[in-house]
Amino acid sequence: MIDNFVKHHTGCDYQRLFESINAERILLRDQRATDVTQKRYYAIRHDVDDDWPNARKMAKWEAERGLLATYYLLASRRYFDYSPAFLSEVKEVEDLGHEIGFHNDALIQWAYSDKKVDVREAIEKPLRMLRSAGVTVVGTAAHGDQICRDLGFNSFEVWTENPKALKNPSLDIPRFSLSEFDLEYEAYWQKRTAYLSDNHGGWSGGFGKEIPAHEVIGTFLNEREKILAGFHSLDYGMLQVLIHPQHWMPK
Repeated sequence: MIDNFVKHHTGCDYQRLFESINAERILLRDQRATDVTQKRYYAIRHDVDDDWPNARKMAKWEAERGLLATYYLLASRRYFDYSPAFLSEVKEVEDLGHEIGFHNDALIQWAYSDKKVDVREAIEKPLRMLRSAGVTVVGTAAHGDQICRDLGFNSFEVWTENPKALKNPSLDIPRFSLSEFDLEYEAYWQKRTAYLSDNHGGWSGGFGKEIPAHEVIGTFLNEREKILAGFHSLDYGMLQVLIHPQHWMPK
């Protein structure tokens, strides 16, 4: 039986982390229908870059405590093997009450293959297989990689709905609409007042325009404490918490 999860290297207590957030939890798919100007809300986002077995343990532990989250699955990883056993496991996570999303690295695959990968198929195939297993997928979250920084692009630039100018127009990347794949949102574009991430094993994040960073004054042990303090200084808003399961171990 798993009592809790702790963060590698820092020992951060997973349960205490979420107990420290004074806000109502929602799923990312529900955010568009939620008026986040009325009170504080937060959503848990899991980018499953690796360690699918640990992600499944975390999903069960969270569900037992009413902590429902969105699990974005990365189809280019070995764990995503399209087998009936894997698809059954994904369905089990969804049946616990969690949302399943698509962790998009189609442009990364395209870039590493010297533009030979069929980007449409790299998106369509995993979505088709997940949905054939009865899993609902309406959201996507972009994956990052060193090649994105080297060539100057973001994975979410594959979507024509991208609200920002392309970082490197000379790449001539293939682009599609979210609606072509029956997707409704990209997690990075969801409105957020504050953002907290355990990316690369540390803590990082930031604030929206509602919270000038220089006005968050105090003595904080780490960036996590500062971001939560800034978020709690408001009467309303949206906090997105990104947790990578591979950075946490059960205890």
